[in-house]
Amino acid sequence: RRLAPAIGRPSPPPRSPKMLSLLSLYPLSLALATSRPPVGAALEAAVTPSDIFAAAERIDPPYPPYEFSHRHMEQDVHQRKRQSLASNALGRLSRLLVGGGCDAARSAALRDARLPRLLLCAAVPSASVADGACASLDTVVARHVATSLAALAALCAADAASSSSVHGGAASEELRPLCGGARLLADRADALAERMSLASAVSSRWAARRLFGTDAAVPRLDARAAELPYDVLPGLVALPAAEEGAPAPRAWLPSVARLAGRLTAEGFASVIPFEQQELLTAAGQRVRERRSTCWLAEAGIGALSYSGKLMPPSPLEACPLVTEVRDALHDDLGLRFDCALTNLYAAGGTAACAWHRDPEHGDAADGAKWSRRTYVLSVGETRRFAFRPRALRLPAEGARAGRGG
Repeated sequence: RRLAPAIGRPSPPPRSPKMLSLLSLYPLSLALATSRPPVGAALEAAVTPSDIFAAAERIDPPYPPYEFSHRHMEQDVHQRKRQSLASNALGRLSRLLVGGGCDAARSAALRDARLPRLLLCAAVPSASVADGACASLDTVVARHVATSLAALAALCAADAASSSSVHGGAASEELRPLCGGARLLADRADALAERMSLASAVSSRWAARRLFGTDAAVPRLDARAAELPYDVLPGLVALPAAEEGAPAPRAWLPSVARLAGRLTAEGFASVIPFEQQELLTAAGQRVRERRSTCWLAEAGIGALSYSGKLMPPSPLEACPLVTEVRDALHDDLGLRFDCALTNLYAAGGTAACAWHRDPEHGDAADGAKWSRRTYVLSVGETRRFAFRPRALRLPAEGARAGRGG
């Protein structure tokens, strides 16, 4: 008897055992591929230096002796992503490790064999589009370069103080592997100076000076900073000479650098009679100052008044560490102070100042009360020291916005 033909879809051919095994493995391979987050997400989720280095190892390196994982990684979009990811990683390391209680972890991270590679990932320009070829791209990459340079300088600066006591004010030779990438970052920052915000340019200039001392040749960054009413002279050089046996870089403040190994927050706190006092806020409230302060002065100099408080002087000569700093600055700069405001920022990160300006150092808008140089000695917890533009209140006929403070 003949069977009626089947109506509908024909049955699929039987699957071979090999095809079945491939299909059964597919969900597993997909799960494995999707379980590892992208590099950027891994960096944002990192909570330890090991997490950061592990994520950063997945960033494609810029050139031999490293090789691109895929040919398309030579494209400019991937080259710039490489710099962005590396900049993010360095910034994360800096935020995690700069501060009290992190000395051992910070020292280990600076000497980690993976850091020079990460530094090159941030420092080497695109293999496809050179710096200076496209203004809009330069603005973006300049921001990454400035972030990377400042992060490295902050990490090394904190290390330099502890190293100076061991090496007589000189940087640790163990950091020599960082010199090549650091120098490339500084050179690129100077070349891109006009594409940076003023804040990034000033930060990059400080970083270059911190890393290389007087060997930091950054004329374009110098020109950008020339419009500001202050300068920053780091006391220590963070990196050694790039070549073994070459002369060590010279510090901007060599006398201070030689002294720095003996200067500690605990030492200053033991000889300076710091106190926490009340301040009068702009709103008329009395609040307890979060930092501790003391006004030191030579005989014949009166009290210091600011923010609604009056500080009688304590004898400057009774604080030998402070007088040593005074004498070192005189040797380096030819300036000698006879009084100084001293600040102590306790550990924990809560002792800080909000955005403010000192009217005693004012301008035509509020009248300067002080006509002499002032000296402030701040010790204790690492903190961010920042400046920002403000609007000047000028007479109505000349009202305009300007920079100051």
